[in-house]
Amino acid sequence: MPKPSHAGSSKSKEPSDPQTPQKVKAGPESKHQTSGPSPRSGKSNVGDVPQHDLRDIEVATQMTPELLHCPLEDWLTECTPFILADKHVEQGLQLLQKWKLLGKDNRWLDFDVLPSSMDATEDQVFSKLKKIADALGTVGYGDRTSAHFSYVNCPNITPKSEIPGGGFRFDACLHPKNSTFSSLSDASVVLEFKREKKTEDIRQNHRQVVSGANFIMNNDPRRMWMYAISIEDELMSVWHFSCSHSVKSFNFNFVECPETLVKVFLLFLFATEEEIGIDPTVHRIIDKDKKIHYIYEIIPEDVADASSKMSVANGTKGKKTKQDTAQQQQKTKQFFKTIEAIYNPRYICIAGRQTRVWKAIEVNGTTADAEVIGTMEVALKDIWIDEGSCSEFKIQELINKGLKALKPKDYSWADQGLQDEIRNALSEFPKNLPLMQIVCGGWGTGTKSRPLQAKIDTKILFPDEALPTPAQSSYSTNPQSTQQDRASASTGVFFDAEWVPAGDHNRKFTVKQQYRLVYSQVSCSLYKAEDLLSSFTAIKDAFIGLVPMFLAGWVHHDVSAGNIIAIKDVNGRVSGRLSDLEYAKEFDRVGEGVTDPKTGTPFFMPIEIHKQQPIFFRMETASEDTDSVVLMSPPNTVPSFQPRHDLESLATWTSLWVVLCRVHHPPALAASRLIFSNTSVPSVYRQNLFLGVLDNQAQVINTGIHPTLASLGFPFVFRTIRSALFNACLDLPTIGNLKSRKEYNERLYNQTYLQVCKLHDIATRAQDVSFVPSAKRNPSSTAPSSNAQTLTRKHSAKRVNDDDEDYTDSKSSSKKGKEEAPPEQINSGVQTRASKRARRSHEQPERMYLKR
Repeated sequence: MPKPSHAGSSKSKEPSDPQTPQKVKAGPESKHQTSGPSPRSGKSNVGDVPQHDLRDIEVATQMTPELLHCPLEDWLTECTPFILADKHVEQGLQLLQKWKLLGKDNRWLDFDVLPSSMDATEDQVFSKLKKIADALGTVGYGDRTSAHFSYVNCPNITPKSEIPGGGFRFDACLHPKNSTFSSLSDASVVLEFKREKKTEDIRQNHRQVVSGANFIMNNDPRRMWMYAISIEDELMSVWHFSCSHSVKSFNFNFVECPETLVKVFLLFLFATEEEIGIDPTVHRIIDKDKKIHYIYEIIPEDVADASSKMSVANGTKGKKTKQDTAQQQQKTKQFFKTIEAIYNPRYICIAGRQTRVWKAIEVNGTTADAEVIGTMEVALKDIWIDEGSCSEFKIQELINKGLKALKPKDYSWADQGLQDEIRNALSEFPKNLPLMQIVCGGWGTGTKSRPLQAKIDTKILFPDEALPTPAQSSYSTNPQSTQQDRASASTGVFFDAEWVPAGDHNRKFTVKQQYRLVYSQVSCSLYKAEDLLSSFTAIKDAFIGLVPMFLAGWVHHDVSAGNIIAIKDVNGRVSGRLSDLEYAKEFDRVGEGVTDPKTGTPFFMPIEIHKQQPIFFRMETASEDTDSVVLMSPPNTVPSFQPRHDLESLATWTSLWVVLCRVHHPPALAASRLIFSNTSVPSVYRQNLFLGVLDNQAQVINTGIHPTLASLGFPFVFRTIRSALFNACLDLPTIGNLKSRKEYNERLYNQTYLQVCKLHDIATRAQDVSFVPSAKRNPSSTAPSSNAQTLTRKHSAKRVNDDDEDYTDSKSSSKKGKEEAPPEQINSGVQTRASKRARRSHEQPERMYLKR
């Protein structure tokens, strides 16, 4: 990748003018461009920063933990577009001999010496590969009668992009034969070359390949995966990138092994567009408005299931059954044309959920002249989730099934006000249920499996050197940030402070599968809520959404500002909905939790789940001369996800995030970055705040809360919520009687509802409290990671990467921001008179952590 410009035959891999990088002129204007980072941005969303400015630090360091290395033979078995017979490779070799490109002894005539020994420029040396590719594409091989792709040398072409941040070039690429290479959407396989194989050449070439693939997959929603080729002198490697993992093959000597180069070229030239990674169910069109749109095909999940059942019922009757199934699915396909992007960030990592959300409208086909048949605009979510996961559509069906069986006696425990809310939510079922209503959902293609021999190799992007330290990567604190950030010194783009470990061999790299979901309403999350009252109205309604889920035996598992949707009706009235149920899980209503991998968005994740340690303390006197309390946690105990954790995410962290990160009050920003961080463990301040070490005398409450909110009682209500949920962490594990645990949870829902109502009342009366517009603030300061949006934890492992997904890192807490104490100092410590005096004297909060 990313060579911003080349001058003549001497190719510069850096911008010709770093101060004024070349602006890329777009072709047809895309409705999906972003003028800057998304308001729901995270560590990976880099907005319009030029890709070449991110390549060497941000892209390289964040892609390293998902980049695997494997033997070429395994790559050609597991990652290949298709399986090519040896006889076709031999046919290709004979063809090249006829074209006088290969000698009778199977030696290259144009590469009789190593590239580094040739008296020619880099462009001139490797431009000879085009003759080989062109010759191989002139005939057919078996049932592949013609090539689908063409080879082009393009070291001096700057392809157009649909999103900001382009302006780079690569040495060559393969593009569809039916297109003329002019935009990144045409670049199907990218090639990068270096004449030398010195360490710096290898480093730069590999980073260009990875950075280029990263940008192209962000740029084109049709990409399911992508391929690339890198050559340093005589050493050639092939690459595969996908949302589950990326794999580089061991290199081979293409000068000495022409049969391997021929095989690689044939695999890419004769692959179909689908095999090369272009999704056949997403169609790129240029409308009459001269703008780029995409049309998604969706086979509704219930139809696909019915077709599958029909095939099983009919037995394996061969083609007739398959044809009947295909015909039925074709008839029931739905088509949705994108209007504009609601959420379309630029991710730094490729692996992850890679979520996109579009405003869309239903149409009757896949061409530019397709007619609109829908009566209203909808929201279309395009996401990659773990293979075998239950879809949000199915989860909502299961929840609704449980709710239909509810009787009034099942929620008679609720106080009258909460009973009324539950009764209203269940009326006109499911219309009034505070969950996003789904029009349809359908599965797509899955990624390829990880080659068995593939291992993480940090030397791919950092040969002969260690990964950069946080200081070398320009870690800094953004004065407008709610988290510790790593900022590129050259770009000012802010990133997650959690340092990615050199190599995590526990990472599972689970196969990902596409899932498309259509919601009936176009709306925005709390990240874009317009004011305080709208935010707390949505939070209150989201709480009402959690209660029926609890009654039906479910926990949401990922409550966050991004999953709470604020909907404004035609009269301007705002209501809230819960969305993103893909991580929702069933639990035993009488008190048992969920022991599956732990999930959540870091800013809002419950402390126990975030740390993977329960707050189940045995209290002892530390010594005779202090009034300290030693807080002990059982060793090797992993907490299960309980209903109380949903309440903590919503009532504690989401409400505090709104007050600190969205309210226009400058001191709140300083307080917020002490609490919220996109790290694999919660910040020390957030842990201590929940433990009660930081109270209303501490900086977070004294200076961070807007004076109006403070005078109306927000600190007291927040402290009440925190105390109830903290006590639940202590009490519930000690209650052995299942009925008593059930009753405890019910009381907890009653208590939390009362306090959430008080928060809503405070917001109603806080008329002079204004919001910082989401479009004007630094988005990275108010939103957690999105490709990673989600941390997934299994047992004691901790997820660092987005979106994201299957990344488990047992060492990821080894490096944190400078104010953080080691984990053992947080969960097992002493509250002393000194710490109390520190709070009274308003000392800096970084000193107020639990000591060992």
